[in-house]
Amino acid sequence: MGGYGYAHDLVGGYSTSEDKIIYIVNHLLSYITAIFITHCTTPNCAMITVNLDMRLESLQSEQKGNKPRGHQSVAIYVQEIWKVGGYGWVTSAHAAIQNATPAQTYWRTMLPQTPIPSSIQEVLRQAKEMNSFEMERAPTVFISYKCAASDNQIHNDPNVPLFFLKKSLKSGTKKTLDLTKIISTPPFLSVERAQATPFSSSKLMEILNIFKIERDSAEAVAIQRTLAECEELPLDGERKRCVTSMEAMVEFIKAELSSSDVHVVETTVTGGADQGVPRQEYVVGIKGAHRVGAEALASCHPEPYPRAVYYCHTTSNVEVYKVHLVGANGVAVEAVATCHTNTSTWDPNYMGFKMLKVKPGTEPICHFLPLGHLIFAGLSKEDSFAL
Repeated sequence: MGGYGYAHDLVGGYSTSEDKIIYIVNHLLSYITAIFITHCTTPNCAMITVNLDMRLESLQSEQKGNKPRGHQSVAIYVQEIWKVGGYGWVTSAHAAIQNATPAQTYWRTMLPQTPIPSSIQEVLRQAKEMNSFEMERAPTVFISYKCAASDNQIHNDPNVPLFFLKKSLKSGTKKTLDLTKIISTPPFLSVERAQATPFSSSKLMEILNIFKIERDSAEAVAIQRTLAECEELPLDGERKRCVTSMEAMVEFIKAELSSSDVHVVETTVTGGADQGVPRQEYVVGIKGAHRVGAEALASCHPEPYPRAVYYCHTTSNVEVYKVHLVGANGVAVEAVATCHTNTSTWDPNYMGFKMLKVKPGTEPICHFLPLGHLIFAGLSKEDSFAL
């Protein structure tokens, strides 16, 4: 009954049963194509989708100019459009599965109910070999809660505005933010190469030689910092691992969340993507924010490195929110924010404390996540809340 009611609402304005059938078929194929775009991650997905869209649009235009009448004509039209759209999607999806990389197959086997997030799809599409990497913004400082901030960082670090107090998270609040990615997207190493490639501060010179990085370059400094962060001891109640392959990321998430029912949230551009997300003023939109409820949470943060490296960790006393932001340039962003409700063991000189002028263990410290950062919610459901 529910499905029939939905279809009836969609086609209520159509005068004949033939029109209704045609509309439903067209609408269904558009929906299938949207699913395909979301789940297909092979390099030829865009070409397949554009080709299908063009053929469907052509066939649908012909239908508008020469509308079929009678059940027989409608049946022929439905058969033709299914051959173009439905069958084309099925065969393309089969080809995509056949061409899936071992990492993609591993993700879909271990997390069958969790689509590969868009930022990871971008990493997978990055097939070129990279011997260097380009920093697009200063490294995110909220990863290490033992890190003390200098006065110079407070005034000059672009990450500072990402911090805020939970009570300010309400519709109409204005914030100047930089939500750009931390680095250009490097590819993952295969799991075999990741296991065979050194990843340790004690092997720094060997790592620089492998990736052909100059010893005194900015990239070398970033690599050294990444290795140091990954080797820090975890805080009380924190479990962490720096992963250098997609398989390692999946293993960490499965082990820590103890579930295959995992929901992934990340900051995404939902409108005006061509405008970009530069440092600018954003306002919390009328949709406000809502909390992502879960029995367990883990996060993975991209680190500056010649290949994809993510700092993955779990912490207790964390709340995750999805916040609707509208930028001064018109871009619409569904931003992810995390609020840490117990900061009593953090460094008193941590950047968030200095910026917000609060002390450890007092008010919750919150921060937005730029593009490319991931939150994994086990057994998640979304609970709305009003601020």
